[in-house]
Amino acid sequence: TMTLISVKKKLGNRYLSSDDRCFVSARIPESFRDSGRICEGERLSPRYEHEGNRYCILHLPSSDKTTDFNVSLDRMISKGEHWFSGIYFPSTSSFSHKEFKKEVSFDYCTFDGLVDFSFTRFEDDIRMRNIFCSESSELRFYSTRILADLRFKNSVIEGRISFEGVVW
Repeated sequence: TMTLISVKKKLGNRYLSSDDRCFVSARIPESFRDSGRICEGERLSPRYEHEGNRYCILHLPSSDKTTDFNVSLDRMISKGEHWFSGIYFPSTSSFSHKEFKKEVSFDYCTFDGLVDFSFTRFEDDIRMRNIFCSESSELRFYSTRILADLRFKNSVIEGRISFEGVVW
């Protein structure tokens, strides 16, 4: 279960203490978590508690967050973010009809539903290292343009990945 909690205010772009940072995921090595890239784009407060850890809406490991999650994800994409590492994708998420000019990272993500990449254009590499796709997940690449490498490495795929009409 998740619980919405109140948090202290941030000072500029920095949290007041390390206790106020998003836990992200136990699956992610601490060196990667401390790299400064996690939660970098949105600077989201860890307003949710799950199993004793605090999370922002993007990294909260729960499928019961679809509306708030999609609002934050859409805001990230509209700002040109391309670093989605560690995000827990619930039910349905869309990257459809988007264009990414820089390398895109989905390293350490968990996919628990449909993630739609239909009609999306990737001009640089797509990284999907150490991802987990549950049985109920589907990564859909329909009429997607992938103009560089799509790399899966050390990943667990229990769900489905579909490539139809992809331009490589």
